[in-house]
Amino acid sequence: MLAYVLDRTQRLLHPFMPFLSEEIWQHLPHEPGETISLAEWPKYDPAFEAPDAVKEMELLMEAIRSVRTFAQK
Repeated sequence: MLAYVLDRTQRLLHPFMPFLSEEIWQHLPHEPGETISLAEWPKYDPAFEAPDAVKEMELLMEAIRSVRTFAQK
């Protein structure tokens, strides 16, 4: 799973940091291909959806927002 996440992250990061992402990608297990520049762009996969995690994150964000608002006053 870690290799999968790193691979997809490198593909998304490549337009912003091409040399660094290419170097890291070359050391990861990946699909055949010589360069990340020619790798396919990541596609959305609904299997990775986690509605419970989204609700927990929204609750955490609201708590942080409340603390920041209180601290500003």
